Amino acid sequence: MIRKSSVVGMVLLLVIALLMISTLFNPSGNRITGLLVLDSQSKLDELESVYSLIPIFETSADYSLKEYDEIAAAAKTLLDECKSNDEKAVEKCVDTKLPTNQAWTIAERSGFFYKFEVKSRYKLPTYDDSTQKLEDKEIIYRFALDFSANP
Repeated sequence: MIRKSSVVGMVLLLVIALLMISTLFNPSGNRITGLLVLDSQSKLDELESVYSLIPIFETSADYSLKEYDEIAAAAKTLLDECKSNDEKAVEKCVDTKLPTNQAWTIAERSGFFYKFEVKSRYKLPTYDDSTQKLEDKEIIYRFALDFSANP
């Protein structure tokens, strides 16, 4: 004898399987379908309908953290070579020893403090709200160093 709960469980399992299969073979991929259940006192035209869609996708970033390590090592080398108590000596040293293997720029100077920007070789796909598109955006590392000999 088959129990009633076993039959209900099998039917639910079958319905779930059919729903999963139907999402794979949906001929019009731009439709959102669903099930609406009304109680006996509700009217269809009085209900608010809110749909939300959570996109699930994967994209390749073509990015390596090795670049970050390279920039950190170059910054440490620059700091070690250019530390001084003389602002003019620091300025001359930084100007001559600024790494050229990547797009390093001095964004701001203030005494012994230098703010740098380094453009990455990589770009990351980023969603732009204004264009509503996924676009490749430049990665820019921003950091500051204190070149005073006694920080």
